Amino acid sequence: MALIEEVGLDEDQVRITLKPPQQRQHFLAINDIYFFFVQGVENASGRTHFFVRDREMKSLSPNAKVIPDALVKFEIHLHNATRIYQFAVEYDAATENLSLLVQKLKLYLECLAGDKSLFGFNQFKILVITSTLRRLASIGKAAIRVISKRNVFYFAPYEALLESDGLGDKVFFETRELDEADQQVALHSMLELCLPSGSPSDGRDSQSVSSPLSV
Repeated sequence: MALIEEVGLDEDQVRITLKPPQQRQHFLAINDIYFFFVQGVENASGRTHFFVRDREMKSLSPNAKVIPDALVKFEIHLHNATRIYQFAVEYDAATENLSLLVQKLKLYLECLAGDKSLFGFNQFKILVITSTLRRLASIGKAAIRVISKRNVFYFAPYEALLESDGLGDKVFFETRELDEADQQVALHSMLELCLPSGSPSDGRDSQSVSSPLSV
């Protein structure tokens, strides 16, 4: 309902999907990611506007050019200001050809460029959650030249996300860091990467790790 209100759809346009999911692993992973967001926002005394899964978005707009695995919007009061966060989330279970994911990432860039919107949104960041760190490295090698080094794509292995203590933990690689093979790179927290340009950091020390391309 929250997304319907955001994009101004009539309730008559909504069709609820009752069929069980065909990809059980993918379905369960998205559920885990949902709890990561909702619990993290709650622990940060924020408010979740919505977390919508791909199945629900397909019922809203079955002919959309790009449908993320999840679309999430929340707000958190940080550094004396209330900040709005909007993310398209992709979970990669290593079951599809990399070229399909790369093509989908390119479509997100078209949305951000204003050529088309993502369910009414032109400002958002893309989180790519991979089944393993090795898969993350493979995606980096395949996508880095295509999606450029803009700070709108962030990548994290699924296990690191589940083991984190919330939105403040540094588990995300930014795009440019996927091009630093055999180098030490800095990880980012959800709160850190969401801050507008020029805003202060979240006060935590940066954490350096080996680039995923070195695996």
